[in-house]
Amino acid sequence: MRPIVAAVTALAVLTSSAGAQRAPAAGPTAAYVCGLLTKTQVEKEIGRDLYGEGNGMLLGGGAVCDWDGGEAQVMLFTGPKAEANWEGVLKRFRHENTKRTPVPGLGGPAYVIYPPPKSEYQETVAMVVVKTGQGTLVVSSAAKNGPAEKALGPTVALTKLVLAKLK
Repeated sequence: MRPIVAAVTALAVLTSSAGAQRAPAAGPTAAYVCGLLTKTQVEKEIGRDLYGEGNGMLLGGGAVCDWDGGEAQVMLFTGPKAEANWEGVLKRFRHENTKRTPVPGLGGPAYVIYPPPKSEYQETVAMVVVKTGQGTLVVSSAAKNGPAEKALGPTVALTKLVLAKLK
């Protein structure tokens, strides 16, 4: 019985230190965030077929939906701590100092970051961050076989699709 208790305790410590926590009652659910884009929409914008539907989970005071292990992602943080929760995620992944470049035309303050991959097996991505009436929206897509900047166009297109649903 003790090994099971130890395993559950270790899992709880790991998930809390990685930022996985319950969103506030008024916060987004994983199902809600996964409902902001369809697999077909993601495939159309990134120009490749996906193997599965979006996979959602709670993340650092918000929720994330991921398609095919990072081919595309949507994150939404809501409430008065939305921006702080997003900044906390960046800090946990050591990307808080990544250069932020403004992205015009998204209806609110927006920027893109290109977090450097941690290994040769990790994709390069463009992450577009927009302040919305609901909080902080983060949309990303991977650049296949090229620089991360190559993913900006598809990421902005996906962001616009999500913003239309948030209004």
